[in-house]
Amino acid sequence: MEKIHMHFDNPPQGDHPPMRTEETLHACYRRLFTLVKSAHSLLDITRSVTMTFQGLFGAAGAAMCHVVDDTARFVTALGSLSHIQEAKIDFNMPIVANFLAHGQCIARSRAQLSNELLSLALYSPFESILIAPIKVGEAPIGFIALVSDTPDFFSPVDAGTFGALTTYLSMLIETRERDVCEQIRIQDERIGSTCTKIAPQLHQATISLIQTFATLRKHYVAQKYTLMAEPLAAAVNNIEQMAKSTQGMRTLSEICEASAKTLSPMAIAPVIENVVDYNRSQIDDMATLELHVAEGLPEVYGDFTLIWQSIHELIQNALRALKGTEAPRLTLRAYPHPYRVVIEVCDNGCGIEPADVPNIFDPFFTRWSSLGLGLTRARLNILKIGGQLIYGSRSQPGSTFKIYLPDEQHRPQIEVF
Repeated sequence: MEKIHMHFDNPPQGDHPPMRTEETLHACYRRLFTLVKSAHSLLDITRSVTMTFQGLFGAAGAAMCHVVDDTARFVTALGSLSHIQEAKIDFNMPIVANFLAHGQCIARSRAQLSNELLSLALYSPFESILIAPIKVGEAPIGFIALVSDTPDFFSPVDAGTFGALTTYLSMLIETRERDVCEQIRIQDERIGSTCTKIAPQLHQATISLIQTFATLRKHYVAQKYTLMAEPLAAAVNNIEQMAKSTQGMRTLSEICEASAKTLSPMAIAPVIENVVDYNRSQIDDMATLELHVAEGLPEVYGDFTLIWQSIHELIQNALRALKGTEAPRLTLRAYPHPYRVVIEVCDNGCGIEPADVPNIFDPFFTRWSSLGLGLTRARLNILKIGGQLIYGSRSQPGSTFKIYLPDEQHRPQIEVF
């Protein structure tokens, strides 16, 4: 068993004997389960997953591609494919999009592949390829490809085995994503319940303290005990800050406990137009607005208020980041994505420090003079309607936030286990 572990972690370079015995296949399933369940981020496991498949099938090279928006990028490339680590593919090419969305695992020789499928994978002088899409639900999130320098190295049996393994991997990823969302929902309910219980009493106690210290300060000033007046004034200021934090707890409880009133099919363009009009004067005073809403967007399945609030919070966050920026620019885009609609809010402002990125959605985390609940509200609102809100850093200054909303035909389904 130790040999299996080492082979999966360190597959030899070039074609090598495959390890497709029943024992190694079971070990591969167990390893995939462990990798996905223990991962902090799915991107953290791509190299380990790719090496596992490379070792199992004896491939000379392996690559995993992650579909991130309307293009795609190779997140891991090993062996004879290592040179394509930063390569991109044209996701909009019909045959590529069709393969990712509906394709099955295939084993082909180079001569049997069309130019389009060659461009999908690999830009490499391979002779045989084994390739399979990875999907969460029905939505493609990427693909895995194995190549060999030997003609007809992969058989139809390999295609069946690899297809079963990638289907299992897709199921693990989907279950993990569902579990993460459920954990966030339960955590939010607990936070909201706790804040609801303690915030009113804490708020009232804080107000009483402010009144008491204000009275004491007034008394000491009247008696001309000026030495005590300054410390008492500082105490009152500190208590006022505590009152502000208490109000933040009450606001957080409202955010956590808010629910979608009516989930229904809806056009997203009017929502974007409405929230932009609401913020129009502030945007015009601070930045140049670039608005790009694609025509013919499919209807999304969601709640007007929750989506509106999320876009509003992202715009406000971008405007704060644009203060002091030369030629400030705010960009809003909406475009279709397989099974989803994407709303993108970009700015060219000060950006977010890498050390802060893991905490930007946490309650009360802020670098501004605010409560630090804007991004928290935005993410929770989107999670409640089955969507996702992600932060993506940019190569140039600024930040990009993307809202992924399920289209009406691919609304989240309630599953009972």
